[in-house]
Amino acid sequence: MVLFKRLLVCALVSSCVVVSGCVTEEINDATGKPIPHTDSKVDMKSALADYITLANGYMRDGRRDAALRAIKKGLAIDSDSAELHNVLAYYYVTDGEDVLAEKEYKEALSDDSSYTATYLNYGVFLYRHNRIDEACEKFAKATEDVMYAKRDAAFLNYGTCLKKQGKMKEAEEAFRRSYINNARNASVILEMAELKFETGEFDQCSQLYEKFLMESGQNAQSLWLGIRLAHVMKQEDKVSSYALLLKNHFAMSPQYSEYKAWAKGK
Repeated sequence: MVLFKRLLVCALVSSCVVVSGCVTEEINDATGKPIPHTDSKVDMKSALADYITLANGYMRDGRRDAALRAIKKGLAIDSDSAELHNVLAYYYVTDGEDVLAEKEYKEALSDDSSYTATYLNYGVFLYRHNRIDEACEKFAKATEDVMYAKRDAAFLNYGTCLKKQGKMKEAEEAFRRSYINNARNASVILEMAELKFETGEFDQCSQLYEKFLMESGQNAQSLWLGIRLAHVMKQEDKVSSYALLLKNHFAMSPQYSEYKAWAKGK
């Protein structure tokens, strides 16, 4: 579950004007205007913002080469841009360069310790490397920003991390806060259902699970929970049905591996 600012997609366009030579302009497709020349502080600030937008957009679209060019040009304007170091960290993550990625996350926080997106993204990075305590610290910091547009995601990740630590009451409160921030996020309902299953509150788990199904389609995580819940509730037809769906649609998922080990040990 991971989590960058979603910005408008922009494209980099080169055009040559035949007068006294070839002049290259970079166009921001969101505005249709050229990225300004950096001959003043105002222009430099505007150009930096455009490169940040371009870098985010290109990374979202999987155009890593174009994203790297935009990142480099932006850093040439401001080498202390936390936003660009944050994007560069994600660039390295997608390239499997974890050491470089962590270096960039740290650099981003050093440049601007108030840039909330870095805490969230760095937390995801740490969680995936099973550095749970460190990840929880970063997620907790991300939840402190009351103006953060993705605060629901911050609380959701924080709750998942707390659950991993075995802090079920704290996790439930984090999930509740996530739901308050975005009641349409079905993922938090599923996480709450899983928490109730793990604490043995099966009736509440079932209610939340049904609510999730009303809001969203099935995924590997929900099917695996559905299998275990149906087994507890002695609904073996559902166990078989959910297991077949998990096998047919998510055979490569960790949840299917868990299911096979569980089924073998029954």
